[in-house]
Amino acid sequence: MKNEKNLITKKISSIFFSLFILSFLYHRPIIYNFPLIKLSEIVFIFFFIFFLIIIFNKKIRLSLDKLDMIFVLYPLTFIPNLFINNFSFNSLLGVSSGIYLFSIYYLTKNLIFNFNFTKEYFLRKFVILGIILTIITIISIILKINDYNVSTVANIGQYPFSFDLGFRIQGFMGSASMLAIIEIVTILSSLSLYYSTKKKKYLLITIIFIVSLYFTFAKSVLLLASVLTLLLFFNYKIYISKKIFYFFSILIFFTHLFVTNFLIIGKESQYLKDEYFTIKDAKPIFKSKNIEIVPSYYFFQKAKNIEIIKKYYLTGIGSFEFKNYKYKNYDYLNKFNPHSVFLGAISENGLLNLCVIILIFFITFKISYKNTDKSFFLILLYLFLESFNADIITFKILWITFAVIVSKNNFLLNEKN
Repeated sequence: MKNEKNLITKKISSIFFSLFILSFLYHRPIIYNFPLIKLSEIVFIFFFIFFLIIIFNKKIRLSLDKLDMIFVLYPLTFIPNLFINNFSFNSLLGVSSGIYLFSIYYLTKNLIFNFNFTKEYFLRKFVILGIILTIITIISIILKINDYNVSTVANIGQYPFSFDLGFRIQGFMGSASMLAIIEIVTILSSLSLYYSTKKKKYLLITIIFIVSLYFTFAKSVLLLASVLTLLLFFNYKIYISKKIFYFFSILIFFTHLFVTNFLIIGKESQYLKDEYFTIKDAKPIFKSKNIEIVPSYYFFQKAKNIEIIKKYYLTGIGSFEFKNYKYKNYDYLNKFNPHSVFLGAISENGLLNLCVIILIFFITFKISYKNTDKSFFLILLYLFLESFNADIITFKILWITFAVIVSKNNFLLNEKN
């Protein structure tokens, strides 16, 4: 009877977790004037209540180890700004977001600890998410081609490598770039399942996902290429110096870093001077007869970050205050977040917050690289590379990845003992 009850608890937990993953499909505010409240937050509240109930009824055991103590430091780094900013609404949001993200990590880790959810379990959940995103992409393209205006499509006019389609698929995300990040995680998940199971259906799914990713026209595809270069090295016995693989992977990453922060404008791409891509009358850093190189919005966001860091590097200006900070009368920057995990961490929440984030990445990289299976190492690597030009520290899928990596490490340590 006890085993039967445990099985029911496990099934309900799995259903809640599946719903939480699927809630990532709709990343738009669902409560007026509360943009931070998305569908995933609502689902997580019910999930967390269920989690507390099964703890209270002693149906699961809580696991708390040394690595968890490092993760719990993350929400604690928001506390100084509570006092500095006199318990302002944004500073309270900062602490709340830190607790929320740690809760995702800790809840996921304890589900793995109690119910033995495997890495394949999570990879399959991500693949299901990718399949639904691909279906949304296909439907959106069909509707757009037939002149239907749908919110899953962003009208953009001219855009690099878009063949004058005039739109980008963004799904129900905040942007096409956000959709691309989630899609790339699903691509790496599907590809990992192909290598671990040798089932050709996962290779086919991966190809379909990549085609779907194209319609976001996101530069993140370069980061995918950087990670795939290492994937080839890990999965095939190619008798080439590993330094060559590392070189090309790093080269692709720096190419992405450059084309994200600078626009290479030729005679056929004068549209890149539009305010969709950069500020009005942006001065080129290089100019010749045929091309000029102009800083993009991402460059100016980093410049704003650096200005803030020079003045407030110890404490930052406070959570969610980046938009409110005036920078050289560039009002257009007021609609942007820091768009960099590391610069944003120190500019908004100070040096301690940055150090904890770096420590978390370092530890999870170290233990995931040691594992024979590199599935979640590659997912983590991609998200890390993305973090230089995106605010992915608040992505729930990142904290789930942290939890899977730490749990896998604990499982291997227990086996040795």
